[in-house]
Amino acid sequence: MHGKTVFGVINMYLKEGHPRDEKELVFLNAMASALAGIIQRKHAEEEREKLIGDLRNALDIISRSHKEWRDTFDSITDMISIVSKDFSILKANRGFFGLLQAHAAGRTQ
Repeated sequence: MHGKTVFGVINMYLKEGHPRDEKELVFLNAMASALAGIIQRKHAEEEREKLIGDLRNALDIISRSHKEWRDTFDSITDMISIVSKDFSILKANRGFFGLLQAHAAGRTQ
């Protein structure tokens, strides 16, 4: 056991008439607790690896979704920008950037 969780059972067979020895019981309990701790850590490690895998999958999905959104945003030829409350440009598409470049070069009115 580890805490209140049973991880396994150790079954020992002793010769008939073997005297009960308190030192043996202490040793066996210590060994059983150590094994339970090892099993619990292994379970926790497996769960951690699963969570890391799930997190990597989620990040991959988010990354692909962001790229898809950005590609769509940039493929629009009209000027599009996302502006904050204080009128700072947070994001602008390629159409917006292209028009600003043309304006800066004096090619537009």
